[in-house]
Amino acid sequence: MRIILYVLMVVTSGTILGQTGVITGRVVGPDGPLAFVNTLVKGTGTGVATDMSGLFRLEGVPVGYQVVLLSLVGHRLEKGLCL
Repeated sequence: MRIILYVLMVVTSGTILGQTGVITGRVVGPDGPLAFVNTLVKGTGTGVATDMSGLFRLEGVPVGYQVVLLSLVGHRLEKGLCL
């Protein structure tokens, strides 16, 4: 029980203090990296497009579990869970 309370306090204090994090990644398809894929953290205004190598870096992301939405013209929307 003590461990659970400690974890809740750490997560809560991070949110209260307004701490943010960074999510980085690479988007690839069957034929390799995908350029210009829109990446967006669900429920926020934080988003970027992947570069020519399929790499992205989302800064200012709220602490905690986040859902990242990926979209590219002509493809269906995908999502993934990030910590």
